[in-house]
Amino acid sequence: MTIRTDWLRPASQIKGQDPLGVRAPCENIYTQLLPGITNVTDRADQYAFYPWLIWAFEKHEGSLRNKSFFETLRRAECLQTLIGLWHADETGEVLWLHGGGLVGRDRLGPALIDLEQGKSIRLSTFTLLDDSGHRYFKNKLGGLGQYYLGSLRDLDILHGDSREIKYVTERGGVLAHAYEKRADRKSFFEAMERDRIVEDDLKRLRRFCPCYLGSSDKEQTALVDLFFNRSGQFYEPFSKTRRDTLALMLDLAAKLESTKHRQDANGFGIKEFRACTYSDSLPSGNPWEPPKTLVPIIEGWRLYGINELLSIAIQSLFWAGLAELSNQGVFPKNSEEYSRWFALTFNSAALEVDLGESFDNALERTRRTMPSLAAWTNENHEVQIGWRLAEIRRYYNNVPFPVARAALDLILDLSARVDSQSLTYIGFVHHQNYLSYYPINLDSFYSNVRNSWKNKSLQELLGWLAKDWGISAHFRVALRKLRYESRDTFKIKPTDEGLEVIDPPIPVFSNPRLAQATQILLDLGAFEVISERIVISDLGKQLLEESVHD
Repeated sequence: MTIRTDWLRPASQIKGQDPLGVRAPCENIYTQLLPGITNVTDRADQYAFYPWLIWAFEKHEGSLRNKSFFETLRRAECLQTLIGLWHADETGEVLWLHGGGLVGRDRLGPALIDLEQGKSIRLSTFTLLDDSGHRYFKNKLGGLGQYYLGSLRDLDILHGDSREIKYVTERGGVLAHAYEKRADRKSFFEAMERDRIVEDDLKRLRRFCPCYLGSSDKEQTALVDLFFNRSGQFYEPFSKTRRDTLALMLDLAAKLESTKHRQDANGFGIKEFRACTYSDSLPSGNPWEPPKTLVPIIEGWRLYGINELLSIAIQSLFWAGLAELSNQGVFPKNSEEYSRWFALTFNSAALEVDLGESFDNALERTRRTMPSLAAWTNENHEVQIGWRLAEIRRYYNNVPFPVARAALDLILDLSARVDSQSLTYIGFVHHQNYLSYYPINLDSFYSNVRNSWKNKSLQELLGWLAKDWGISAHFRVALRKLRYESRDTFKIKPTDEGLEVIDPPIPVFSNPRLAQATQILLDLGAFEVISERIVISDLGKQLLEESVHD
């Protein structure tokens, strides 16, 4: 008799993305501020391309119709990506106007070189599910299944799963018919049926490049209606926050257009947006005064910004402790011993600050010396400290002690702002017990600043943070992953010798979908790039006016 003992099988190791659970509240906030857009939905055009492809497949009468839809989908994605990459080369313009954000770019790039040298290629070489070294994407349903399907289902454009995907007539059907006005469906499907393609096929099908969205009035209008939640078939009450966020981005671009601080197209203006919403101020230090109807959404992004800075500070202390523990080859017996080691190692001499000072006195000193909230371009401002901590190799050469000092400074800055900038999660955390799973959050931070931290010395505070918001928090998260997902995400774990460092996690910001939102605004034509700067277009001005007067 065979006894199966799954519980003895070691858990597979993965790289945990949030080893302290400190980024989860941030992600909860931005998910609600930009519904329907995710970190992987890079191009507006795909919101119409996929329903069109399903609609066109249903009407197709060639040999592909006798096979499963996923074979057509995989060929279509490869063909579209090749078209986008080719068109970028043909025009000499930046990739993000054309093939940027399309699926399988890395694998299909060499194939494009062959086409441009007069050779032919077979699409099926890249669409096979068995990986022969050429497969463009592992997921059976390609970029649709991996990236877009969830958002398209949430927006009621598509429904279904890997067994069958259909378009929703009232929304997906509208987008499909709009895309059809621009698409040469016959030539596109003929190329997929033929399988072997040459460069002339890409030339003939150039209108499938995402850059042609702006020249297709019907599709552009349909997608603007969708993303800006205009009244009609695409209107949804929960999507108002997306419209308001996009309008807020347009308003900031308009405010910066005539200044030296115009948003750099290379960075998509993301840093400026995050800093301006956090401080409610423009780079000049002048107040940012958005239309009154956008005040609630800027409050949401400010809440996100505060939470992000707290997150990066706590992550940085955790990294500094584990990095130095690894450097010294020390194995503390437990979290209490680690806390004592941390407080003694990251001492006043190492951090070049008087850690015997009380937290209350440090707050008073910080309030007297810190830049004003509006002066976020000052190198001593918490925004700038946070940005530096997110690039510890560049700014600190991965040396733990200056990282810990900067993280302490950031915590003091955030603590000193508590009275003037204390926002709660009301309106964003809808589940009563949500924060109990993520105890490092703004509510607990504000409570500690006003109560339990008041009588601690800075050295005692560092020891407490190292244990309670470091080791203990990480063990809670890692054990939860182990229990419910059988995944090993430990960055430090108990062993017979003591606590052993596995991998000090580099502190990182969350990805609040602003790059994707900016790309979508560029695709729609609401933004345009002039002299490598992002500026608001005439359409953008119209959409901003509509949004704030709705």
